[in-house]
Order: sequence, then C-alpha cells, then structure tokens
Amino acid sequence: MAVSYKYFSNQKVAIIKESISAKFQGSYLTLVLLLTFFCCKFFFGYIKDVNSTLYHETLIFFDFGIRGALFGYSLGRGIYCLREFFKTK
Repeated sequence: MAVSYKYFSNQKVAIIKESISAKFQGSYLTLVLLLTFFCCKFFFGYIKDVNSTLYHETLIFFDFGIRGALFGYSLGRGIYCLREFFKTK
C-alpha cells in the first residue's frame, strides 16, 4: 500500500468536485492489473474445482498473496485520490 501511495503521489491527478471523480493520466498499468486480477481469479478457481487438494495444500497461499498485493495497490491509489479530493477546495 505504501509503495502504491508513493507511486501515485508523483503522478498528476485532476480532481473534479462537481461530478465527484478523478482523472488520471492514461497508462496500460491499470489494464494490466485488472487482467492480472481476473486471470488469477479464473486460474485459481479452475484449480480449486478440478484439484481441490492441490489448491488447499499449496496454491492457496499464492492466491491470497496475489490478491493481497493487488488489494494493497488499489487501496494505496484510493487513499491518495481521497487525500487529493479533500485537499482541493
């Protein structure tokens, strides 16, 4: 979360108070993160249905680790946006 917050603090964010939204500079990073999240959900869900023991004995730690990293990244970005939103008046 702290790494994500630090990363986004260097980027410009346009806060639009009227529509309660934020405008970021375009990049493929968000697309890659969303694709990574959904591919991991699909892969781990498939393995859990096909071979439940393999998933529960070994892969569950990777699943939680990847989800936790992506959640921390998103949380850091959200906290930065909220800070910028309340800072602008």
